[in-house]
Amino acid sequence: MSASGFRSGIKVVATAGTRVRLADATTVPAVGAATVAIQALSTNTGVVTVGDALVVAAVGTQGTPTQRGIRLSAGQILTADCIDIGSLWLDCATSGDGVSWLVGVS
Repeated sequence: MSASGFRSGIKVVATAGTRVRLADATTVPAVGAATVAIQALSTNTGVVTVGDALVVAAVGTQGTPTQRGIRLSAGQILTADCIDIGSLWLDCATSGDGVSWLVGVS
């Protein structure tokens, strides 16, 4: 698929430990197979974890890990192929942290 345009946005997690959907259909309609780039905001003071609807930012302990998803520190970028960016969720270790994202649309 070749992109004819792009959509971008910012998503902030108001309360640490509360999962939020990266975007919804009103922001980005289903685009078919696409690559989304997600960058942890440079202003973040903690980590952002990106995953599915069960994402968890809390790391737990070595004996009982709880983290689910990919952790991003401020400024780090994750790219992922997906059909619906609404299937990506965020959780943060610090309230008010978030990500910026970019996806190609046809």
